[in-house]
Amino acid sequence: MLYRRHRAFPAYLAALIAVVVVLPLGFLVGRGTAPKPSLAAELAPALSAVQQAQGTLDVVDLEYARAAGGRTGGTPEPGASLTAARDAARQGLQDLDQARDLARLYPERARAARADFEALLRAIDQRSAVDAVHTLTKTLRSDLAALTPAL
Repeated sequence: MLYRRHRAFPAYLAALIAVVVVLPLGFLVGRGTAPKPSLAAELAPALSAVQQAQGTLDVVDLEYARAAGGRTGGTPEPGASLTAARDAARQGLQDLDQARDLARLYPERARAARADFEALLRAIDQRSAVDAVHTLTKTLRSDLAALTPAL
């Protein structure tokens, strides 16, 4: 009788088949059960940046009025309050720049808000009247609200 030696299935071939079949299958199952990203989740960082920019406007109003010695009329005196108002306006502009997704969705609104932040910074640097700065912050609040979608 002829004796034929039985060869075992090579272990490396079994591992290769497992990698080729199991990994793609695992990937497909994992992706299939993953939650679908929502618009709100995608825009959350940009919306947070806009909220922070809105918050800086409160600081600008408060510190600029304090630098002027009151809420109505007058030109502000240089000091810590004027510096704080300028820094808050700059921070608001930086926060607005972080809202890139919203700027892509609403480019005109984002440009308008950026231009108004720059006008606010000029008004602070020129030591405009408190009422003028307050009007600019009110306009910016409206700009930022228009930039925020209702989700």
